[in-house]
Amino acid sequence: MLVLTIITALSCKKEKSDSLHVTNPRCEYMTEAVVVKNSPRLSWELTSSANGQEQTAWQVIVSDDLKKTESGKGNIWNSGKRRGDETFGIYLENDRLKSFTKYYWKVRVWDYKGKVSDWSETGSFITGAFDKKEWKAEWAGDNAEPPLDYPLVYKHIGYLSSYSANENEEKWVQIDLGQSLSFDRIILYPSFNNIRNIKDYYFPAAFRIEFSKDGQTWTTSILKKSVSVPGGKPADIKIDSTDGRYVRFTATKLRRYDHRIHDYEDQEIRQKCMHSPLLKLR
Repeated sequence: MLVLTIITALSCKKEKSDSLHVTNPRCEYMTEAVVVKNSPRLSWELTSSANGQEQTAWQVIVSDDLKKTESGKGNIWNSGKRRGDETFGIYLENDRLKSFTKYYWKVRVWDYKGKVSDWSETGSFITGAFDKKEWKAEWAGDNAEPPLDYPLVYKHIGYLSSYSANENEEKWVQIDLGQSLSFDRIILYPSFNNIRNIKDYYFPAAFRIEFSKDGQTWTTSILKKSVSVPGGKPADIKIDSTDGRYVRFTATKLRRYDHRIHDYEDQEIRQKCMHSPLLKLR
């Protein structure tokens, strides 16, 4: 009886593929995506030490807790084993994602012999606001909270533009403060890349900041044609007292990284002192 029990247990164990491996898990084709939709797209790559190897099925798990994901549990989504050779454009199939939350996910696949690979490394993505009602007039973001994982990674994530091959392509973000207010000081907080340990991450090389009372006629309060990186410190800019309900930040020249893309990652616009905002008005 003991021998039969051991044989049964062994026969239920999944056969591991020793030649097919999953690498480079990405969300929306980025390693650190900021998403504003409930069904972001997931993708991955495959490597193999054997000729003719292929993926015949896959399984994705997603969790809001890193430890759960690393232990193979997906409390947000567990796709189960899905037949198919797709490795990109896999939509997360549920509506359980919440705004301003970090999620962790990983994937494993089955090879042409029906053997399953090891799990990929854990990927992650952060959600922005799903509903414009979540952005209140007084704050362009949510309340300050402790870091999610690393220093300087906060739930109020600011604004991320799309990538561009042209450093002179303008990228802008605008908010409505709900009422006309007076300002005489602006503080810019540069982003920080925790994975690559880069200060002033994609801080624009030139920018302008404009105010408007009606959203139609704009007054330029700050015009910087050449900007040095602030060295990881806030850039405190004093201006003549200005009234406005709408505020627009425009990157007029994007900063280059790795000699391949231009981008900038910045701007949360706030009226009060908060824990690590990206842009603050006083």
